[in-house]
Amino acid sequence: MFEDESEGTIPDGLGREALPADWGDELPWPERPNLGLEVVHVQEPPSLSAKDQWCAIEVWTKNRTYHVDINLNCIGVVRRDTGLADDRTECVGARLGGGQMRRGQVAELCYPLPMPGTEAVFELTEGTRKKFLVTSLVERIVLRIGSTQVDPPKAEPTWQEITGRGSVPPGTLFRGSGR
Repeated sequence: MFEDESEGTIPDGLGREALPADWGDELPWPERPNLGLEVVHVQEPPSLSAKDQWCAIEVWTKNRTYHVDINLNCIGVVRRDTGLADDRTECVGARLGGGQMRRGQVAELCYPLPMPGTEAVFELTEGTRKKFLVTSLVERIVLRIGSTQVDPPKAEPTWQEITGRGSVPPGTLFRGSGR
C-alpha cells in the first residue's frame, strides 16, 4: 500500500449507507454486495494526435484516482483532496493487472479490472525486473465510454452507376484499370 493511503469505508454506489472496509472478508464472491461498474458516457472530439492519451478507466481509492488508458496503462494519478496530479507516484507507466483481496492465507484475484473492495494491482517493468504496486481498497471503478459525432461518409457508387448497367453478369470478374 502507498504510505498515505489508509483503509476507510467503501461508499455504496447507490447512495446507501457506507460499508465497512472489511465488508467482504467473510463473504464468498457471490454473496458480496454488488457495487458494480459505473459507466460514464463522455462526448469528446476524437484526438488528432497519437501522443494524446485518453482516460478510459478511473480507479478510485480513498485518496487518489488512477487514470488508465484503453491498454490498461496508468497515464496519471490525481490526489482526491487537491484535484492535482500526484507527482510522487510510481504508478504512471505501470500496467493495471486487476485486483486482489486477502482472506487469511488465501488471496482472491480479479481481472482485468479491480472490483470495489479489492486492492488494485499495477505491474511496473524496470529493465528485466517486475515490480508490483498495490493501492488501498478500491472504492469505485468508472468506465469512460467516449463518443463523437461525425458526418456520414459519402456513399460509394453502385455497380449500376459505375457501368450504366443493371447488374454484373454471372461469372464476370472485375478487372482494375492497372494493366
